[in-house]
Amino acid sequence: MQKKSLCLNSFLLSSIILVFIIGLATPNAFAAPGGYVHKTTFDKGCSSGIGVGVAFDGTHLWYSCYSSPTDLYRADALTGVVDKSYSIVGGLGALAYDSANNVIYAGPGSGSNNPCTVLKITLDGSKEVTGSSVKFTNSNVCTSLDDGLAYDGTDDTFYFSNDSSQTIFHISATGVDLDSFTWNGSGCGNSGLAIGGNQLFEGSNGCNHVWVVNKVSKAAIFNFPTNVVPGDSGFRDEDLECDTTTFSSTGKQVMWSMEAYEPRRAAAFEIQPNTCGQGGLPPTSGVVGGEILPIDSTALLIAGAQANSYSILAALSFVGAIAFGSIYLVSKRKI
Repeated sequence: MQKKSLCLNSFLLSSIILVFIIGLATPNAFAAPGGYVHKTTFDKGCSSGIGVGVAFDGTHLWYSCYSSPTDLYRADALTGVVDKSYSIVGGLGALAYDSANNVIYAGPGSGSNNPCTVLKITLDGSKEVTGSSVKFTNSNVCTSLDDGLAYDGTDDTFYFSNDSSQTIFHISATGVDLDSFTWNGSGCGNSGLAIGGNQLFEGSNGCNHVWVVNKVSKAAIFNFPTNVVPGDSGFRDEDLECDTTTFSSTGKQVMWSMEAYEPRRAAAFEIQPNTCGQGGLPPTSGVVGGEILPIDSTALLIAGAQANSYSILAALSFVGAIAFGSIYLVSKRKI
């Protein structure tokens, strides 16, 4: 009787440990892509009433004004309180942060810079502006206000779109045309771009929607609406930027979307875990959680599942060893 009781207790203990370890191996719950997370209203607006750019440097949100003597602002990502402001050229377009070089790239607005010039705005260790210079000029692709600018740190290239354009351009770091393709959305033109690992996020010009594609194959992955901000049904998405840290305590990565008009505000929408790294870099895990590769890929893979299976198998092996060892010891005991 004592032997049977000890075996049962050993089994129950092993089961409890198994549940606990699998719980640790399971990633945080993830809502549907595009779930609303937060809205930040900035305490300073654009004198022109128009601004499209947003960037995230790992701590602060930056936003630009299309036409304004002061055309670049740095603010707290959650409260919107501005602590730094700068006059670069009197008007900037979309923004993108490059964490490897600690710079912000700015597309053309209505400022004195060439309308087809992307600027490089350098920052110091405290994330304060120290100067600006021309990154590249490409008159082949630029026709109007820059509504979309994304920096890809994996190959040092850019994705660029004009205001309400149906075409997205892929450009080298020196301004050389690499590729062009039709955006994946419908009903409007493209407005806003961001890189998330292997994903390209494409905003829309007035349709309040974001489409996400594989940046190589251009195959659609998912899409979500941005006009779901509580109490702000008129929210209009413009430039986009990934944020891996502001909501990390809740296990969330988000995509920020900038509002075009006043009051100056940005909304954060949840994206899959490990979708992107900081400032154009790939995710640190190298695996995009929840992404299903296109059906014509050489390997159909639900990203993240393989990594999780390793953890669970390790847990099962560990618990199995405990259970076996416990039963073995009991069987050897004298009754």
